[in-house]
Amino acid sequence: MALLENTVEINGQTINKERFGMASINDDCKTFTGYVLFTSQKAKQGYSKSVEENFEDTAMTADGYVVWKSNGSIPFADMLLDFVQIDAIDMDTAKRSIVHRQKDDSNFWKEYGLPVRGDESGTTTKNEAVRRAFERRDLMKASIVEEDNDWFEDGSCFDEV
Repeated sequence: MALLENTVEINGQTINKERFGMASINDDCKTFTGYVLFTSQKAKQGYSKSVEENFEDTAMTADGYVVWKSNGSIPFADMLLDFVQIDAIDMDTAKRSIVHRQKDDSNFWKEYGLPVRGDESGTTTKNEAVRRAFERRDLMKASIVEEDNDWFEDGSCFDEV
């Protein structure tokens, strides 16, 4: 398990670990999302999912980005950093995914016609911008690598605590 510092700077973003909830009271298990790291740490009631369970809902694209299986979008930085903490992905994969998400978000706002620093273009219709964003997500979903999940040499995903 690779516990990260309480504050991490990654590609211009400062991400802090949560200070509330059960995951925040044990210094060995602090998370960025507030979820507990492993399913074995969940109380009988109260938590909907652990970081470990959330990771099961992701896949890797052919380009090496982590995406949600359900919609092809890249998780927010806090969730990616928690995936690093459980050794599900490495920091380079998290950074690569965050950079791509930031570029995609910036492209969306340019196309939507809202001001983006240094850009004066825009798109003719807001519906066109939304359509393009969904097309990009569909492309991400289509590039998901099959479930073989060769990320883990021994076939397992997590070491239970």
